[in-house]
Amino acid sequence: MCERCGRFMCAPCCAHGAQARCTACSDAQQPGTFSLGPTAPFSEVLAYAWESFKRAPVIPVVATALSLGAVVMAHMVVQLGIVLVFGQMSEQASRSTVDLAILYAVSSVLTLVVGLFVQAFVWAGLLRLLMDYLVGGPGGLDRLVSQAGRFASFVGIQVVWSLPMSLSSIFSSLVQVASSAGDGVPASALLVLSLAGGVLSLLGLVGWFLVLPYAVFAMAEVQVGDCGALEAFRRVWRVTSGSRFVVLGISALGGLLVLLGLLLCGLPVLATFPVSLMLLLGTYLALRSGADAICEKPLVLNRDYSTRSTKHLR
Repeated sequence: MCERCGRFMCAPCCAHGAQARCTACSDAQQPGTFSLGPTAPFSEVLAYAWESFKRAPVIPVVATALSLGAVVMAHMVVQLGIVLVFGQMSEQASRSTVDLAILYAVSSVLTLVVGLFVQAFVWAGLLRLLMDYLVGGPGGLDRLVSQAGRFASFVGIQVVWSLPMSLSSIFSSLVQVASSAGDGVPASALLVLSLAGGVLSLLGLVGWFLVLPYAVFAMAEVQVGDCGALEAFRRVWRVTSGSRFVVLGISALGGLLVLLGLLLCGLPVLATFPVSLMLLLGTYLALRSGADAICEKPLVLNRDYSTRSTKHLR
């Protein structure tokens, strides 16, 4: 049996036991290909991601720093724009509480909208670069700006990913505005709204975590399978069938790696963040390689990340 796809191999095909993989899977172990299959154990995927990162760690670290910096700068620009439009911070003391609450609500919504577009562009480029590493490519920094042609699909994925947290944030902003209305809103109603806001925030965080790996997988599928956002989610759902708890577990482990990097004075996150993403990407590419027609046409990636065969997924 082929150790990658599980397909039966006759004695001549496996060189009388000397070859562990069938011919098609062996051909996939070349530059520009991903060699792990859906039966690969977690330890092997983790080791593969770590070895890919260690091959040339400077580029992923610099790319992560640029990506995170771009997201932070975008949020800062939005906040600065809000201040310039609604008045300097020094003048806020003269504003009414309701005005400040509305300012907070508008700021939150604009930050969410701008964040959706910036993160869609940034994360897509970073994932492209990290997939280069996973398939043995050079992984240059030019990959960070190489996905502009698929920008609309990435925005759609980002909207789905951010929807749980966005709804809870908007609701919290509305509660803030209502609380600032003073006597116009009964205290009991404010209490109910506050409790509902807390529950919704918790549910939003849980929803964000549950959608996170599938959003990463969908961004990868858009690039690998050359499809739109909805089709990417459909394929991801099929590919991960039977492995969804494993996927969530690996996503949680990646989150712990990022948290560990933050706790260690912050700078290690520039290494733990790309490694956690490569772990997720490696998991998806391994699962996806088994979704092609039972190893007759294994997943093979070219430089532009379009597959030679996606017929089985469509």
